[in-house]
Amino acid sequence: MPRIFEDTVRRLGNIVVSSDVFQNDILVMHYDHDYATRNDRAGRIYQHYLRAPSRMNALLFIGVTSGSMELQVDYVNYSISDYGLMVILPTHITQMKRISPDLKVWLLMISTSYLDTLSQSKEKHPSTLISYMQLKKHPLKQFDSERFQQIGKSLDFLCEKIRQPAHFFYQGLVNMALHLFLMDLGDIYLDKQKTLHPPTLSRKEELFADFLDLLSTHCKEQHEVSFYANKLCITSQYLSLVLKEQSGKSASRWIQDALMLEAKILLKAPRASVQQVADELYFPDQSTFGKFFKKHEGLSPIAFRRQGVPLFKDKI
Repeated sequence: MPRIFEDTVRRLGNIVVSSDVFQNDILVMHYDHDYATRNDRAGRIYQHYLRAPSRMNALLFIGVTSGSMELQVDYVNYSISDYGLMVILPTHITQMKRISPDLKVWLLMISTSYLDTLSQSKEKHPSTLISYMQLKKHPLKQFDSERFQQIGKSLDFLCEKIRQPAHFFYQGLVNMALHLFLMDLGDIYLDKQKTLHPPTLSRKEELFADFLDLLSTHCKEQHEVSFYANKLCITSQYLSLVLKEQSGKSASRWIQDALMLEAKILLKAPRASVQQVADELYFPDQSTFGKFFKKHEGLSPIAFRRQGVPLFKDKI
């Protein structure tokens, strides 16, 4: 398994308040934007590393202690403010859009291989949590200060146990602490659900959600609106009408934006040639892909790769 968490700490270690890693399976980081930007070089590392779209093979929890941020997850923008919790499933595309100068967040990442190990154990709490939270369609949750602090205390307990590698039962200790975090989060969420009834989606809202599911699965190889319309048993014209009404973007624009995100992720891999990226995205040839990319980005794929990731142009 790639050492994704160690690589994250190596790149961002100078700009986070703290980071704790357990066997490249669990990573906890606390980020304070004011702390990070005191060092100009560190701030540039942050901006270059996180501004680009990325996909992590991990379950990611983002808790906003103060301030606000705008994050794009699978082509949809989410605004997260004080005491907000964002849960991002493995393989989802994420991209930081904007942050406030007073942003303070914590992040918990759990590798998919470790999640599989937990789900196969006798203790079923983590897998139950992932199931009932319906994370894919409802990734953002807002809590009050007291409940958010309770989640934070469970996270601090997890960090405390990760920092005890000399403990004779170290792995079991960390497993227990992670279970406690997930159970505390589940308890808070279930208690919240007693007073909140999930809204009933309209037919158009359901179509929009189903389209996004299809897009995240098929956007690399399916570039035509007709494919998604046929899957949804509606006409291409009606699909575009629904998407325009629900999001302000047509179906073709959604597909183009999804392809651009995938292209940028693939171009981040230094060993992948432009031809390989074009093949991965099912373009007929490199020239067609290059024209498509330049039309939407204003740069050729090679120029984009050489330029790197642009700095933040604005903040909330």
